[in-house]
This record gives sequence, structure tokens and C-alpha cells, in this order.
Amino acid sequence: MRLKPDFRGVFRFLDACGIRYVIVGGFAAGIRGEPRATTDVDIITFMPTLDMDRFIRFARQHRIRLSAGKIRRHAYRDAFFRLKVAGTQVDFIVGASGFEFDVLTRGVREKIYGVKIPIASPEDMILMKLVSGRVLDWNDAKAIQLRYENKLDKAYIESWARRLRVQRGRGRVITRWRKLLKMGYRK
Repeated sequence: MRLKPDFRGVFRFLDACGIRYVIVGGFAAGIRGEPRATTDVDIITFMPTLDMDRFIRFARQHRIRLSAGKIRRHAYRDAFFRLKVAGTQVDFIVGASGFEFDVLTRGVREKIYGVKIPIASPEDMILMKLVSGRVLDWNDAKAIQLRYENKLDKAYIESWARRLRVQRGRGRVITRWRKLLKMGYRK
């Protein structure tokens, strides 16, 4: 299987612009759990003002169409912005929480389809998927748990799961994590 050329272009762009990032979302879930289709790339990054200015200049030099004002507003107000890079939508989550900082620092560079890219840890991917609350994300969390079985740092997951809240609806991540554990390692 070969990585889509536009995905390789995204990762080359991200490495070349010099920002620290880690791949999360559907692409990372497919690497950590069961392969699945995705049309975008989601990353977590931290960009103080100087890094944001440098990133915007770099993006413009590489003919990426963007509105600097709009990107700054979204990054600082919503901690999120979206760009088209090498023909692929890239969702930039501009980390603002302690959890996102942990995800970024725990990411590991791995060679995927001939390209070395930083991928979020299995534990962090499970947590992120449990926070989301979508059925697709629940299935991703189960697949990652199944693949890594007894290799997971359950104390780390438990610690963060107690502090994180579910985005959609009511509930807590710890409740979802415990439900996932009760199911055992089966599909």
C-alpha cells in the first residue's frame, strides 16, 4: 500500500516549515488501530505569535492560499484552523490544554509508507477518540485497544480520563474508558 502523494506533500510541508506537530485524527487512528479511509489530515501543534507569523510567511512562499487575519483569529479564538496543503485539507488544532501538550510531546516519529512522521501514542489516540463521542471514534478506540492490548499505559489513560470531559452530550471520558475496559479485548 502506498501513501497518497498529497499526504506525503502535507508531511513534507509540515516538516519543512519547522513547526512541531503530531498527527492525530482518522489517519493516526488507521495507523494505530484498523486502517480506514480518510480524506484529511488532523494535527496538533503549538504556535506562539512568532511561530504563527513564520508559518504564514512559509505557507505563502509555498503558494498556499490563506487569509493571515482569519487564521490568527481562528487559531487564537477557536484553537483551530483549516488549510488546503498539497491538495489535502489539513485541520490544525492549535494546542492550548495540558492534554494537547502531552499528546504533542509523547508523539513518536515513525516511518509510514516511506515517510517519517510523528504519530500520537496509542494511549493518546484512545483518549482523543473517547472525548469525541462519535460512533466512528468509539470504533477507532476499540480497534486501538485491541491492537495494543496489554501494551497500553492504563495508568496514564486513567489519569487523563478522569480529567477530560466528553465533547458531545453529557458524560465523562472516565466512564467511557471503563466501559471499553469491561468489554475486554474483543471486537
